[in-house]
Amino acid sequence: MAGPSRGEVRVMDAVAWPRMQLRYRLTQGGRTLEQREESISDRNYLDTSSGRVSDPLRYEKNMLEAWFRDRFGGGRPPG
Repeated sequence: MAGPSRGEVRVMDAVAWPRMQLRYRLTQGGRTLEQREESISDRNYLDTSSGRVSDPLRYEKNMLEAWFRDRFGGGRPPG
């Protein structure tokens, strides 16, 4: 994911919330346990706070971390 370049402005509003289409495969020992395609979005992204104030992709990262917790349980995704 690439964020805005220096000098670009990102306008945040309640109409254009973050959304993504994900395709993933969960494997173990070379065997596919689950394979899905999902759409995720966060209509309430402006109501959530983050410690990453200077990160231009903080809303998307929060959305992905919440999806990961909901889908797989536990803490933050690896990486």
